[in-house]
Amino acid sequence: MSDLGHRDKRRFDDIPAGGYRLIGAIICALALIVVDTRYPDQVKPLRHYSQELLEPVYRVLSYPTRLFLGINERLRSQKELYEENKILQAELLQSAAQLQQLAESRAENSRLRALLDASLVINDHILNAEIISVDANPAHQVFILNKGLHEGVSVGLPVLDAKGIMGQIVESTANISSLMLISDSRHSIPVRNSRTGDRAILTGMGDNRRLKLDYVPESADIHVGDALVSSGLGNNFPAGYPVAIVTEVKHQNGREFSEAYAKPMAELDSSRHVIVLFRRSLHDEQPVITPLLPDDSETSHASP
Repeated sequence: MSDLGHRDKRRFDDIPAGGYRLIGAIICALALIVVDTRYPDQVKPLRHYSQELLEPVYRVLSYPTRLFLGINERLRSQKELYEENKILQAELLQSAAQLQQLAESRAENSRLRALLDASLVINDHILNAEIISVDANPAHQVFILNKGLHEGVSVGLPVLDAKGIMGQIVESTANISSLMLISDSRHSIPVRNSRTGDRAILTGMGDNRRLKLDYVPESADIHVGDALVSSGLGNNFPAGYPVAIVTEVKHQNGREFSEAYAKPMAELDSSRHVIVLFRRSLHDEQPVITPLLPDDSETSHASP
């Protein structure tokens, strides 16, 4: 018997202290479950009170988890915002490009309408052309047109846009031609002041926005804002087409001529579609009519 008691004692001694606590906790939990099941009304206030006591503990214990979730959510939100920002920037860039294309299309439509309206009021024979290139020489104001000898474009023909005279053809090949602008330093055009009728020579200065008026007498009645039109002298340009607007007048006492400058009315920097004007009205030659039948005299001489 002593050996059996000694063995039982050794069994209990082998159980660690934590095991006793675990067994005690299990017994208490079972007891609480039984009591809660059999006496719910009495246990409910106790449970409520215990929850109020343990609420600060729950809150403190939840802080690490909440902090981790908050940091994770913040980092995720920043990443999502960054990605969303990139997407919005890309969409904004695409929208801006589309708006630019739309604006260019509208401007091109307006220029074509103006060109069509201008062609409708011209009584001469015309040809629509397009500027396809610029002369490589920076000292020259020369454009390349997509029409040439095949379309009847020859040297000397005047060229206009929707606003006024741009220049004239200086070279022509089978399929293309060269347009020298009125702003070229080698170009001059006779003009007339539409307000007073005074004539002058408008010369290019290599600047698409500034032309010089030559041979303007000091006594001439010329003011800023006067419209200059082609005079028709020299048979290079037909009379009455808009050329420039006077922008500056400098009277020089004691000199024979005044110094005056004008701005082209044609949009030399931006025009793309132009009109080549065939000067049919300048050469109103009567056509030669070849008789189909011989003269009576020839007939009488021919008869026996």
